[in-house]
Amino acid sequence: MNQQRKVQQWLKELATLRAKQEELEAQKQAEMKRAMPKPVQKKLEGIEQEYFGKIDGIASKAKKMEVEIKESVLALGETVQGEELYAVYNNGRVAWDDVALEGYMKTHPEIRDFRKEGKPSVTIRKAPSA
Repeated sequence: MNQQRKVQQWLKELATLRAKQEELEAQKQAEMKRAMPKPVQKKLEGIEQEYFGKIDGIASKAKKMEVEIKESVLALGETVQGEELYAVYNNGRVAWDDVALEGYMKTHPEIRDFRKEGKPSVTIRKAPSA
């Protein structure tokens, strides 16, 4: 089995493990709910409803405030330090047209010394159709 097929098989196994984990978590939640007396379930549902609107309102206000803070820090062009939080200003990333520079490097090999390449990395994501 070649390495690509081996990784494909591992990805399939990983997807199966993740699905099983989600299924077991759902079963656990269902069993916990069934184990609760009906009056307790109703009380918890009432508490959930009571706090949902409050929490949602605060989250909405916090999102709006984050936007205002970010816009202000961008306009200032510097990090702002609060007592508990920082709004960190980051300069924009510098990017180069790698294709154009590769072509330029053919006739100007001396610029090769200025090229640095980071280590490759891997992230595991859900497939678009999954």
